[in-house]
Amino acid sequence: MTPVAAVFMVVVFGGLNASTATGLIVALWVIVLAMVKRPVGVKEIFLGAFDWKMSLNICCILYFIQLLSVTEVLGEIVAAFQASPLPVPVIIACVSFIIGILTGMSQGHVAIVMPIVAAMGTSDLNLAGIAMAFGVAGQMLTPTHVCLIVTIDYFKADLLGTLKPVLIGEIILLTIFSVYTWLTW
Repeated sequence: MTPVAAVFMVVVFGGLNASTATGLIVALWVIVLAMVKRPVGVKEIFLGAFDWKMSLNICCILYFIQLLSVTEVLGEIVAAFQASPLPVPVIIACVSFIIGILTGMSQGHVAIVMPIVAAMGTSDLNLAGIAMAFGVAGQMLTPTHVCLIVTIDYFKADLLGTLKPVLIGEIILLTIFSVYTWLTW
């Protein structure tokens, strides 16, 4: 946890951006480990941190965003959302929740909803927070969520019996989040 805490401290108190702080702490950590006779090769650090699946997901997300932009669908979606009689945060919450249910994974609802949030051009982190909170809630309530499937299979649990406390927890969480966000907007 020391490197993570160090990056946090450098970002918060040093004013560096996260990528620069991470690079600095990694470089210092390699030196510290070498000094205490536990040398780690830089090559092993980068190879250990590289994840092919995540890199492929990032490439697919960027391709999806480019596809939305080139076909001008993204602009049409944004225009439709802004012209709607419903407030944009309500639309983003509903869309994110539904996509979270349909995909069952964080990358899915983030990859689909965040480009729309970014294209809104509001630079409002509250809208991104709404998309994340409602997308994760949808993800937690879907039978396609891998963690839920594995847990139910391992413990031989009842799907509906397992979803009931999760649903109650999500309702409480989203209610508190929505009220707080509305009051601070």
